[in-house]
Amino acid sequence: MNAVSTIKPSPPGPGIDAFHRARSRCLDAFAGAEAAVVMIMARTGESNLTVPLGAKVEALAKLKPDPTYSNNAKKTVDGELEKLRPLLCVRADIVHARMEIVTIDGDVHARFANAAVLWHPYPTFRLLNYRQFGELTATVEAIAAKLRDVASVSRASSPPRPSPGAAGGP
Repeated sequence: MNAVSTIKPSPPGPGIDAFHRARSRCLDAFAGAEAAVVMIMARTGESNLTVPLGAKVEALAKLKPDPTYSNNAKKTVDGELEKLRPLLCVRADIVHARMEIVTIDGDVHARFANAAVLWHPYPTFRLLNYRQFGELTATVEAIAAKLRDVASVSRASSPPRPSPGAAGGP
């Protein structure tokens, strides 16, 4: 019997090229957030700017308000860092793993196994579908934008800290 079906098959999911582009945009968003963190740290006189992103986030969180870093700036930065912290483990998995495309129950996902856990007999995997990649990217871009705003306000409104041994010192 050849009945006509009104059920339409699902369209094919995004392919590997679309996932590679999504991964690239996501990593660019994290790089933008890291650049904003570094800009703020540099404006406040911090010098250890080559440590991993997680260490930079923790160092920035510990900074105290001063003439180059207002209480309002500190409050904004702390709020954005609270949003960024839980995403750093996702970033680590995306950065430190090969991406494989897998289909689970008809849904296409990028699968990541962080190199740090591959030695384990039961490694964990991170799965992100294409929509989740987009949401992650948008979230990190928004965090980066707010951090850049703080960095630009600090730069425009605050003089740089005096150098040690500068004129007028003891």
